[in-house]
Amino acid sequence: MSAVSSTVEVRILKFGRLATLGKLARPCVGNPKDFKTTNDFVSRHEGESKTRGMNRKSRGNGGEARIMTLFTMFRVGIEFTDGHRLVIWSTNLSTQSPANSTVLAELLDSGNLVMKDSNTDAYLWESFEYPTDSWLPNMLVGTNAKTGGGNITITSWKTPSDPSPGSYTAALVLAAYREIHIVNNNNKNATMWRSGPWNGQMFNGLPDKYTGVFLYRFIVNDDTNGTVTMSFANDSTLRHFYLDYKGSVIRRDWSEAKRNWTVGDQVPATECDVYRRCGQFPTCNPLKAPPCSCFKGFSPRNFVEWNSGNSSGGCIRKEPLQCERQNSNGSAADGFMRLRRVKLPDFARRSEASEPECLRTCLQTCSCVAFAHGLGYGCMTWNVSLVDSQDLSSSGMDLYIRLAHSEKPDRRPVIIGTSLASGVFVVAACGLLVQRIVKKRRGRKKGTEAEEIFERVEALAGGGSKGKMKELPLFEFQVLAAATDNFSLSNKLGQGGFGPVYKGKLQEGQEIAVKRLSQASGQGLEELVNEVVVISKLQHRNLVKLLGCCIAGEERMLVYEFMPNKSLDYYLFDPTKAKLLDWKTRFDIINGICRGLVYLHRDSRLNLRALLFVYSRISVYPS
Repeated sequence: MSAVSSTVEVRILKFGRLATLGKLARPCVGNPKDFKTTNDFVSRHEGESKTRGMNRKSRGNGGEARIMTLFTMFRVGIEFTDGHRLVIWSTNLSTQSPANSTVLAELLDSGNLVMKDSNTDAYLWESFEYPTDSWLPNMLVGTNAKTGGGNITITSWKTPSDPSPGSYTAALVLAAYREIHIVNNNNKNATMWRSGPWNGQMFNGLPDKYTGVFLYRFIVNDDTNGTVTMSFANDSTLRHFYLDYKGSVIRRDWSEAKRNWTVGDQVPATECDVYRRCGQFPTCNPLKAPPCSCFKGFSPRNFVEWNSGNSSGGCIRKEPLQCERQNSNGSAADGFMRLRRVKLPDFARRSEASEPECLRTCLQTCSCVAFAHGLGYGCMTWNVSLVDSQDLSSSGMDLYIRLAHSEKPDRRPVIIGTSLASGVFVVAACGLLVQRIVKKRRGRKKGTEAEEIFERVEALAGGGSKGKMKELPLFEFQVLAAATDNFSLSNKLGQGGFGPVYKGKLQEGQEIAVKRLSQASGQGLEELVNEVVVISKLQHRNLVKLLGCCIAGEERMLVYEFMPNKSLDYYLFDPTKAKLLDWKTRFDIINGICRGLVYLHRDSRLNLRALLFVYSRISVYPS
């Protein structure tokens, strides 16, 4: 059978925020006379930003690469030539193009270079399936859980000036939980950093200041063939991640003010981010010196090395557990010590047991050394040495370490339910909303932590509106999950300090906006209380109405009526949307805002802080 040749026509249909087509060569970071490479085709703004590598192992000899219209045999591709007209890159696509078909090469607004059949628009090849050192919005990384093959990873440059494959790779790792690992290719693929387990919303192990970057922007998809992929989306900010030659994942954001890319956060960033920095059974705190410390009930395996700053040997248990004793008859039962807000250790086992069942299972299994339980994680148990744990000041999860009875100061095993401990504050806050919660609290003793918080919220709210607030319903978590399609990214309206906001539709047809508390938000709880307090003091037709709240384990959500016209700034600062506002509409908006301000200042009982809180939530009503 003879080969069918196909014309490769380069057609750029979009010049979006990320896509710009020009010269395909970029001087290297080193001496620009050394060589040029086609590595930067292209996905950049006006500033320099390396995001696409073609053939990373081939170099030109100084000539500028340009797109050539060539033919291929049994292959469809774009081929580039250097000054000596040598082919230095082509796709790895092995397919025969249909007769009388034109293959179109198109650089999409997302930065994805695709080749598609002109007759069907079907993609024959796309660069997003072959990433190099960069991860752009909607680009996939992943692997096949059944075969372990077909990995889509990003790999660093060899040096700052050499784009050939380097020493480090970032990949999605499939175990009991999905995680992102950075591995050293030159050291038997040893893990250098891990993100911590994924719970469907976030990675547990990200340091505090990075959680806002990753939280609620990532999606993990599992197909029926066992392939698991992860992507992220961000419509509001031009952003990408890249793996540098030293093995750090670095975030870069586009700055309109500077008209250039700015370097943001990176991981690993501290010595505690390094995998197994402190060995077995310790925790690491970057704010302490030295950063490593043994869990309570454990001591350094080698005191000489530990005191000299070498903590790689880790820690060992001081006293054996009850089941480990040769004669355990009559000995007291083991207990658990809670560690708050930690990066969960590696090698967890997973089950869907409830929290009490999870605790009992661990206690009844002699090899179980710790457990944790949380929304999206289920029951997590560890039957191996605990490694790669880290103290996190505001994010992280509670971890329960198993200890011998003698290691407890009060000589009693401590068995604490995480849902009770974490839910105390929120139950108090939503007591203003739900009458049945208030009734439950009437039977509790005064002076407890929950009662004290409840009284503080009542004092802030005052007594004028509490009766009406108590009539609002308490939504079940399953109802809100169904209404928002399990909090899908397609229903996400935005995100603030409290957490993300999702559009939903109740079974009876009512549209709602669900504000979901971010587990990593340092100000989320305070903002929840502020909203409850403010709304309890306000009764105005031009203010969005609070329909109720939801408390389910560690989940805390506020449910509002849905505003289809979005926020006012959505229209004022968008060149296209601003044209929809004629003078009469603008005048009505100004008049409505002024009437609202008069009410807030003259007729409401809000202080300055609460007024600022309301000003940040001005929306456009359908009328």
